[in-house]
Amino acid sequence: MKPSHAEALGLSLRLILCYLIFCIAGTVLFSAVYMSYKLCTTLVAGQSLKAFSFALFLEGVRILLPMVLGFSSLCMAFYLTRHQTNTVLPVITMVVLSLVTWYVILPPLLSLTESKVSDRVVEKGEVLLSSGFFREQDDAVFYYSEVSSEGDARGLLYDTTPDRQAVYTFSNVTTISDSSEFTDPLIGETVAMPPLLRQVLTWYKGLLAGAYRARSGGYLTWAFYASIGIALCSVLGFCKLSSWRLLNMNAILYATVAVLVCNSLFVMGHVFDSASRTVASWFSKFPFIQNPLQVLVNLAFALFMLILGIIFRAKNKKRQKLLNQSEEEAFA
Repeated sequence: MKPSHAEALGLSLRLILCYLIFCIAGTVLFSAVYMSYKLCTTLVAGQSLKAFSFALFLEGVRILLPMVLGFSSLCMAFYLTRHQTNTVLPVITMVVLSLVTWYVILPPLLSLTESKVSDRVVEKGEVLLSSGFFREQDDAVFYYSEVSSEGDARGLLYDTTPDRQAVYTFSNVTTISDSSEFTDPLIGETVAMPPLLRQVLTWYKGLLAGAYRARSGGYLTWAFYASIGIALCSVLGFCKLSSWRLLNMNAILYATVAVLVCNSLFVMGHVFDSASRTVASWFSKFPFIQNPLQVLVNLAFALFMLILGIIFRAKNKKRQKLLNQSEEEAFA
């Protein structure tokens, strides 16, 4: 076996290992973060936090495993950018792994988890607020001096409305409210997600809901929805954008974000509604395609990235050839 072939085979095997490690470690990490966040939503100031919940961890696996699998293309693209080679075998390996992920692994996985995903596993009503803390809710600040085992409290209320700003006493007021994500407003002020991260999760929920709808429509419907995976895999076209690998990685990252945001707008937004209806009328004989415009955009992006990848590869070969010639002339 030639050295270049052995190098390509070794890189392909390491890429498969990288894929497996990312899927396993990523699922464990993100599920642990999900579990910790959900446990924090039930935390009350002055009380201890439960360290581990298997039910919440399993819930995190069910919700986030599709995301980890979807982002495996980004991980593999980063790896191939970091370990560049002129052989095509590692690229073929990445393409095969991406297609297997989207067309073999994800369909049964979504069918398995769709009926089991719930919004909450731990109910906030199971925990009572503690006394001795000031808590801001709506336009008032509450101070619970005493809380009974039934959840009734007494204390002081400071009305922060500009035209009032008065202090009142209260008693026999329930401390349990389902109006907020967090049981305790004090915890919510510290742990609540930043707006940008909340928006990212909203996009992910939209894509996941679209994936469930596509999967319930049959495998053929899913096959067209999975054009997202083809677009995500095609970002490897930026692998040899320049000789600066960090620049290439940034381009791959931005392209991936663009694909995900664009598809989330197709699934849950109203930005492309008019154009989507027009294109859908052209494909009226193919009802199994949920959004033909989304599929066309994904495939057009993938084709564009393929052409760019070929151009960048040719330019990189030419640049490397000129560099080798100049080195030979320097040592001649």
